[in-house]
Amino acid sequence: MAITFLILQLFVLTQKKANSYSSGMWLPAVLTLPFLFYVLSLTYSDDVATGYKYVERTVLLIMLPWLLYLNRGTISAFSFRNTLRFFVLITTLLTIYSLGSLFWRGTFQNAYSAGDAYYWIRTELELVSGLHPTYFSLILALGLFTTLHEIKQKTLASKKIIWSYLVVIVLLFGLLVASSKMILMSTFIGAIIIYSEGLSLKAIALRFGLIASVILVFTITVRPLRERVETLYYAATESGVEQNNPDSLRKGIYKSTYEAISENIWFGTGIGDYQNALSEKYKKYGYTVARDRVFNTHNQYLQIWLSVGVLPLFLFVLSIVAQFFVAYVSKNYLHIAFVVMMSLSFLTENILARQDGIFFYSFFSVFFCLAAWSGFKGRIFINGRFRSQAMSGVQRFADEVSQYLLNPEKNFTLIVSTKSENSPSQTSVSWFGSHGVIWEQVVLPIYLRLLGSPLLLNFCNSAPLLYKNQIVTIHDLAFVKSPSWFAERFVKWYSYLIPKIVKRSRHILTVSDFSKTEIVKELNIPKEKISVCYNGVPSFLKEKSVEPNHIDGDYVLTVGSISERKNQAVILKAFLEKDDSNLKLVVAGGVNEEVFGSQQGLLDKVKEAPNIIFIEHPTDDQLEALYKHSVFTIYLPHYEGFGLPVLESLACGTPVLVSDIAVFRELFSPYVEFHNTDNNTHIRGKILDLYSASLDWKKRLPGVEVLEEQYSYKKSAEKIEGLAQRLMVSIKNEK
Repeated sequence: MAITFLILQLFVLTQKKANSYSSGMWLPAVLTLPFLFYVLSLTYSDDVATGYKYVERTVLLIMLPWLLYLNRGTISAFSFRNTLRFFVLITTLLTIYSLGSLFWRGTFQNAYSAGDAYYWIRTELELVSGLHPTYFSLILALGLFTTLHEIKQKTLASKKIIWSYLVVIVLLFGLLVASSKMILMSTFIGAIIIYSEGLSLKAIALRFGLIASVILVFTITVRPLRERVETLYYAATESGVEQNNPDSLRKGIYKSTYEAISENIWFGTGIGDYQNALSEKYKKYGYTVARDRVFNTHNQYLQIWLSVGVLPLFLFVLSIVAQFFVAYVSKNYLHIAFVVMMSLSFLTENILARQDGIFFYSFFSVFFCLAAWSGFKGRIFINGRFRSQAMSGVQRFADEVSQYLLNPEKNFTLIVSTKSENSPSQTSVSWFGSHGVIWEQVVLPIYLRLLGSPLLLNFCNSAPLLYKNQIVTIHDLAFVKSPSWFAERFVKWYSYLIPKIVKRSRHILTVSDFSKTEIVKELNIPKEKISVCYNGVPSFLKEKSVEPNHIDGDYVLTVGSISERKNQAVILKAFLEKDDSNLKLVVAGGVNEEVFGSQQGLLDKVKEAPNIIFIEHPTDDQLEALYKHSVFTIYLPHYEGFGLPVLESLACGTPVLVSDIAVFRELFSPYVEFHNTDNNTHIRGKILDLYSASLDWKKRLPGVEVLEEQYSYKKSAEKIEGLAQRLMVSIKNEK
């Protein structure tokens, strides 16, 4: 067995090289940590010599995961597929040799004339194969899973499919001969899992019934199998312990194990003393067969608990759960079947008591996970939380840039929290109904770590706090410059979150040089770590057809959520003044009371004013019509990172009156009219003057082609893509 897995390791290392983009050092750490307690327990074991021998025998549980992890760059879909095919070939040849030897030796003929055919065959099988029937069954089960998976995936030529079915028959016959109950059951479950991929519940039930019927027929007609079931039935129905019945004796073994554990719950007996503790209980209850043959716990979970305590048991279970989730998120049904088989087999056997089981488990448990990660090699993920949020300038940036990046020919995938159709360019991660902050801060980073910690793009200020391999977009620092503009809870959260994620992330994006300067100054970030990617002319403004004007008379437009920061109050009050003009004000935006606080009093007056029209959350088509039919737009925020409504208005050929702040001077100086918001005494008169001169004002506006030369989501997306690819190369070189 050791030679077989050494050959497998060498085979993996000789396969086509693959760039290693995955990190995931947690995987070998989680897999090996429970067994480090074997070493620690030597400090309190009485029989240190026995404990040392056990540690020496199981040291590969610690070494092999790290060896494979360090060689993860050699593991790709190509090497994974070929290694498993090579494994199936070895397993099939071993099975043919073992079964042929049994026929040659007359084992089957002699077994049928003997009274204990089952034990006769298993004893002979161990002699000819060199493997205990349990380990023989494990490798055959994995070989069977692999072959069934290949057939299910329909990746084989017709001639190879015929050979694959012959392999299935050979391996299935070998499993029936070895007749390990739990492994047979887990093989049955694993086969159902593999064939359930892409099937309805009805189709799964039909296949379940068919396979169960075949197994039932074999159990009834094949004498060794029938005897195996009979011994299990007698053991389950009789009250005492029949020591000549191995299944009945297990009851005594488990009783002794639980009593020994109850005396050493927290730290166990120590790896050197657990067998002595068991033997004492065997002696106490008169289980002479178990004592004389030095039977172990026949349960891997109980063995760990008894020998080293409850914490290593928890870590061991956690390592199995972690493997299952890696298999689940990568949607590898073969991997899921393997994990289910191992977790069930641990219930009835100390799989890791012999080097055969140690090699098998430690190699494939890591190999499957690293192969899953290789399937995401070079793939970059986008935080899709913005898809569940109301549209504002921040979400517009994320949506527009993502549209360019989520090209099927590119290697970007959007992760969303709501259930949707999965594809190479989008996947949904909807766990336990989580959404919002909980989804972003808990579910998303766990999911990414299970995939090997790929690069994550965040376009909407927030990002997972406990995740390093990411790019974060900070649009502005309004919450720092004037916390009073926002709800107290929002300010506290962002004041805690933003400084930490910008320091831990690999790179920062922002939407203007002004915001870049603010981030450098306020958060003490090196300017080399920050790239400016402008907002662009939104795609919805490029449509040829425009909705008709549904508003009677001339109007000016102000766009944005009502808030103190956006300063719409100045504009609203100007239009609330008594005036005989026919000019109206249209307010396009909503109120997020949780973030911006309530301005209900002002809103009540707005609703009663005949010259003010309030449109909450307009659609893109409505917004475009509002821009293009308005006389001009007013946008007077105290603070901005970019000011998307200004660009949108200009792209529609509509003049804009803006506040005289630094970011607007940087971005739009030649095209807009400025207003000093520190002096709003004559704002009403200025609005009317601009209304009178609006036709002349429009003449100095740039065309949309000029704007797109400087402000383009496509160019920003290309810049982000180039940056992400360069980071990927640097990440690979780090490893």
